[in-house]
Amino acid sequence: MIEQFLDKKGRITAKIDVIQLDGSIKKYYISSKYDVEKEANDFILNYKYSLKKINILYGLGLGYHVNSLSHILDKNQKLFIFENRKDIYEFAKQHSLYDDWKDNIILTVDEDENVIIEKMRRLIDKYDENDIYFFKNNACINAIHPQYSPKLKYMMENIKIFESKNKEEINSLIDYNILENIKLNDKNASIFFNKFKNIPAFLLSSGTSLKYSMDLLKNIKNKALIMTVARNMKTLDDNNIKYDMSCTLDPKIETLKQIQGVNTEKTPLFYLSSANNKMISKYEGHRFISFNSDNKYFDSKFNIDTGGSVATLGLSLLLKFGCNPIIFAGQDLAYVDNSTHIDKNDGNVKTNFQVMSNLGEVLYTTTNLLSFKYWFEKTIRNNKNVDFYNLSRGAVIEGAVYINEENIYNILKNEYEIDDIINYVISKKYL
Repeated sequence: MIEQFLDKKGRITAKIDVIQLDGSIKKYYISSKYDVEKEANDFILNYKYSLKKINILYGLGLGYHVNSLSHILDKNQKLFIFENRKDIYEFAKQHSLYDDWKDNIILTVDEDENVIIEKMRRLIDKYDENDIYFFKNNACINAIHPQYSPKLKYMMENIKIFESKNKEEINSLIDYNILENIKLNDKNASIFFNKFKNIPAFLLSSGTSLKYSMDLLKNIKNKALIMTVARNMKTLDDNNIKYDMSCTLDPKIETLKQIQGVNTEKTPLFYLSSANNKMISKYEGHRFISFNSDNKYFDSKFNIDTGGSVATLGLSLLLKFGCNPIIFAGQDLAYVDNSTHIDKNDGNVKTNFQVMSNLGEVLYTTTNLLSFKYWFEKTIRNNKNVDFYNLSRGAVIEGAVYINEENIYNILKNEYEIDDIINYVISKKYL
């Protein structure tokens, strides 16, 4: 619903309904309730000296700021505007709030968040990054329905999320790890590619809800390949759960704690080249190195899309191994039972971000976890020939069918010689 008001000077403004994830409604002003013209002029002052050849603006709203922008764009500059709320657009058109803009202002209004995201990506890919300026209207971001367009809202609220405050320090550590790990002369993980074709696989992440799958995991040895993130190894050992391989990618020294007190001798480790070298060096079992798109040392045909977390690395590897179906456990991507990880308790946490759980509950989450959730969903969309299931009680992962522990046996009907396959590949690795 849109409620029309007049500001102090008699110009049209409006208050809008925004549907939250749980179905509740919050109301926001889409333009100033006091002075829409001053608000538009202030917007221009903030950005007029930053405009470039290609300018991408999220947020049309009632258009007062765009009317002002249209007067300062020169003929060599383009302004691409994106808006998700068609009802606001039609309200403003009905009241003739938009000026007749020139051809260098290109408007996209679409209620499908994927259309907007894809068009933005194409623009960014098409032009040199030095020629692009991205900016946004915060009132229009508030107007995005979390229930209908959660990905778009997340992207617009966190457009600079991947800029690290310690970027130089992290890059230096990554470079050190890569060079030292290469010296270990471990074989590339690619020797396992397509060796588990059409064999089911479990990816065990370290989300809190992994604890609810413990009894199941004790009974599935040889019914599926079981890959765990390295952080879980101690927990799984303590619960007498057998797993076939582990994976890691974190460049920081803290990962060394994950294998302290763990017998790693019999479990192959798959790691990203930038993983912490001290942890990798201490790992006593067979090790296999992987490279992502930053690889400048080896044949790029063996690169994998690592996605930024150890679980995304694990999924990329299982896909390369040819596994099908792939079943997630502990892949919560949110706070379950007040924690994001099985081995800690974060207390009573509330954040600015919420997701729906596989059990129909609203859970709090973080920007990083949301970015991983969207990576999983994109990867699932790009692998339509693979079936994905989710045992986790955390966030819904689109494309992964939620399945409980009782029904999982319906897709685990056969047994496989998992150890024999692994040992065979390892024995042939030097041939």
